[in-house]
Amino acid sequence: MTSENYIILAAGKPHQGDKPALLTKISGRSLFDWQINALVNTNTLPQIVVGYAADELSQLSKQAVFKTNYKWETSGSGYSLFSADLTGDSIIVSYADILYRPNVLEQLKRSDADVTIVIDSLWKQRYVGRTENDLISAEKVIVDKNDRILGVGQSLNVNWAQGEFIGLVRLKGETLKLLRELQNQLPEWLVKSSLSDLVEFLRLNGATTAVIDVHGDWAELNEPNDIAHFILGTKAETLARLSSMVNKSIVLDQV
Repeated sequence: MTSENYIILAAGKPHQGDKPALLTKISGRSLFDWQINALVNTNTLPQIVVGYAADELSQLSKQAVFKTNYKWETSGSGYSLFSADLTGDSIIVSYADILYRPNVLEQLKRSDADVTIVIDSLWKQRYVGRTENDLISAEKVIVDKNDRILGVGQSLNVNWAQGEFIGLVRLKGETLKLLRELQNQLPEWLVKSSLSDLVEFLRLNGATTAVIDVHGDWAELNEPNDIAHFILGTKAETLARLSSMVNKSIVLDQV
């Protein structure tokens, strides 16, 4: 029987406001509830890497295992990962401030690649009003025709990228051995590294790679238009979700 750890990187200060991202309410539920709702068929408590406002997150202590990044003020998301327990056959790592559907995790678990990241090929038009600066600062991805990663990171040219890395990745096989070696050494270059930097490092060190495309069906906490689109979807998507609930009317097929 294989074992898998689920790790949420929540050490950094949120982009907006003072409340830890995981405690923010979205449609009456905390973002943490949204994320663990996606964890189907697992008996393992998720790990949360904390730093900023760790005391406030303690209310989740019965639902998760806490790990602390004591350098949270000066380090990146990639470095935070090394505060977690990296044992097991595979790990799934998620940013704290994103929303995604449960089926995405099921797709991740079916991947045979050492490194499988979730991307959005509709990143430029996922919601109305996305700025050029926001596109430039995104963690971008270049893939080949076989959905293998050719490059990932914030510094990639916007015009070269086929998608955006949403902050969700599964790591398995030899890559986990390499990560555990890095965890024992913690070289200085790791401190400022992002999660996408770590993915690029693993790719350059021979890891097999794959991508899963959510085609715009995810959201970041710092953009209200993005969240609204994720919760409500298009008019057609909303009607499709209501079709199984109504009993005094009929929702016809949407075209």
